[in-house]
Amino acid sequence: MGGAGKYETEPIRLQHRSHYTIERFNITPMDPEIDIFLPFEWIDKHAPQGPWNSREVRFNSKKCLNECTKFETNEFSLT
Repeated sequence: MGGAGKYETEPIRLQHRSHYTIERFNITPMDPEIDIFLPFEWIDKHAPQGPWNSREVRFNSKKCLNECTKFETNEFSLT
């Protein structure tokens, strides 16, 4: 995609219920209706369960339960 990969975000904390992850993303032009596009590598790493078109998506794989809840915090500084 033209313009993709030229710029990158600072680390961003993503949260869905009790699942937390800190990631950097490539910045690219997108449809105005789309906020974020998670690459397949991220989806493969976190293996969501449940219907994708509902709020019932869960990140309860053994790996996520052990690693992706440790980022919860009451303070999160942005630069």
